[in-house]
Amino acid sequence: MPGPLDLVASRAYPMLPGALYPALLPLPLPLLFAHGYGPIPAIGSVSDQVGAWGTVGQTRTIHLRGGGSMRELLLEVTAPVDENGAGHFGYALTDLTGPLAALAAGVDGSWTVEPLGTGARVTWRWSIAPRTPLASAAMPLLGLMWRGYARKALDELERLLFPSS
Repeated sequence: MPGPLDLVASRAYPMLPGALYPALLPLPLPLLFAHGYGPIPAIGSVSDQVGAWGTVGQTRTIHLRGGGSMRELLLEVTAPVDENGAGHFGYALTDLTGPLAALAAGVDGSWTVEPLGTGARVTWRWSIAPRTPLASAAMPLLGLMWRGYARKALDELERLLFPSS
């Protein structure tokens, strides 16, 4: 079976990494992913999360609008050491149900915030493991949909970071 589909989306923001990263990491998912795109639904709610999101080993259940869910495990967290330092967190999505379950066995994801000029670049990555060889054939189309989904999420991040803009 072919390997995973690797996807990347980035955007620059006029905010230093040391300020942007701590705003991004605990951001409520239903706010950041308020919009779906194609077969990738918006996030409706999160359950089973204890405390603010940001500790390696934490888990939560993500509930998608229109049905479906997935389990998220926070795998790594590296906060910026100063206002210009890079930060990163990585996670795994498992136990997928709903629309994505037919295509994906799981997802490894990460967010990176790094200095860029007088601001920061935010990069979101997904590595999608296809569920079956037949699902592998649909991965390019899923990749196109994910890029639209990512664009909407990065737009929403801008609105959340800079509400008066």
